[in-house]
Amino acid sequence: MPKFIGKAMGLNLQDAFEDAITQAMVNKAQSVHGKLMSAEVTRIYSERIGEASFNTVFVEIEAK
Repeated sequence: MPKFIGKAMGLNLQDAFEDAITQAMVNKAQSVHGKLMSAEVTRIYSERIGEASFNTVFVEIEAK
């Protein structure tokens, strides 16, 4: 299954998940039978940028 990674600032998981779903839907729309049937969250992680606290969250999904 293809993997998609959503990204959001401020540790907002919902925005990151929606970003990943949007990427998957755009990718499926470009294929012949463009329907997103399911998505599974495979990884949630955050990265520190500079000396500041964690402020960016990533949600990785597999979609079919």
